Amino acid sequence: MHEIICRSLKREYRLVCPNGQTARAFAFIESNPEIVGAALESVPIPISAEGGFLRMTLPNGALIEGSATHLMSALHSVVYREAFSEPGAALIHCVTMVHPVREEARILIVGAPAAGKTTLALRLLSEGYAIEGDEHFAIGAERSIVRPRTLRVKAGSLAFALGLAAAIEASPKILFWDGAPLYSVSPAIAGRPWRIVPGKVESIVFLEANHGGLSRLKPIGVDEAMRRLMRETTLPQTGVGPAVARLRAMLLAANRHTLLLGDLERAIWQLSKTLF
Repeated sequence: MHEIICRSLKREYRLVCPNGQTARAFAFIESNPEIVGAALESVPIPISAEGGFLRMTLPNGALIEGSATHLMSALHSVVYREAFSEPGAALIHCVTMVHPVREEARILIVGAPAAGKTTLALRLLSEGYAIEGDEHFAIGAERSIVRPRTLRVKAGSLAFALGLAAAIEASPKILFWDGAPLYSVSPAIAGRPWRIVPGKVESIVFLEANHGGLSRLKPIGVDEAMRRLMRETTLPQTGVGPAVARLRAMLLAANRHTLLLGDLERAIWQLSKTLF
């Protein structure tokens, strides 16, 4: 038997595959960071092949049948919903990074799709920064923490990954309808352990794309930061008021900047000089 590990903030799902071929098909969803201070419940999920299709039973008893992509999508939905089990959590769509030396210095990089978050994250990885995740940071009543998930990298970002391109191309992938690959890249790819640590946000940076131009980092007021943050945040179904209050409190306590993202070298220099 072959196992694929997929961790949430509450559980460690162990996908038990009947053979190596099936395990390789599910490798895209593998997510196995060290989550500091967490006692994860171990949940085995056997995968079987029936009549050309794959089958698995989720912890709630639901039987899922179909392709590996279909089963991974169903499990991803389970893991996503568990992020809201953080009491009153709001989920910020962002890249989360920490300094190579000052691990308590956490930065959230927030931006609309195609603003350059993942491309910037890859360059920061190659420069020695630790990336915790590139999808969601949960701001909860009891703790704030990254939701475990690998980086999802499109082929167009490989040119900006410096020495990591070959390792990214060797990572698990799925193909879009046009054959373009989407890679599942562990934040440990550059040699640093992938660790997720609950803790506060020291700085938040809002990206604006400036393709082909210069990068420029400048401070931003709390009201404008709140407007931008709400565009990239999913609020809980209950306790919306307290969740919004926690978001604003986080902004008031953090350094706030916008980054007009063009040249990556200048962007990293400005981030290092201003925020660290």
